[in-house]
Amino acid sequence: MSSLAPKRIIAFLLDLLVYVLLWVFFYFNFHLGDYLSWLLASSYLLIKDGMVHGQSLGKFMLKLRVVNREDKQPVSMISSLERNAILVLPNFFRFIPFLGTLMLIVIYVWEIYLIYSHTEGIRWGDQFAKTEVVQI
Repeated sequence: MSSLAPKRIIAFLLDLLVYVLLWVFFYFNFHLGDYLSWLLASSYLLIKDGMVHGQSLGKFMLKLRVVNREDKQPVSMISSLERNAILVLPNFFRFIPFLGTLMLIVIYVWEIYLIYSHTEGIRWGDQFAKTEVVQI
């Protein structure tokens, strides 16, 4: 088990809070509708780790950083997109009752399982983008 797993989960929950707040902002201020508001809010999930030195808001608060596994440099916006695409995928199916929710539950539970079960806490997104989360 990765020693950073609990911190990563808390950081992710903080980022989910930002995501929900963005949805509320788009939905109630711009009246964009549920589906479009979720898609726009999803942009935060996609780019969150590439915004400021490999840190999302949640990672910043918990002193974590996403780095490339090879050179240990903070991830770029492209790496953040690659790493977090799996987290946004269920939002494209929200309009199909049950399927979007089921996908979200399965993917998020699987990602959390990988964070806890892999010795280095590498999840699918990390495998795809060749990244890892480190303590600052």
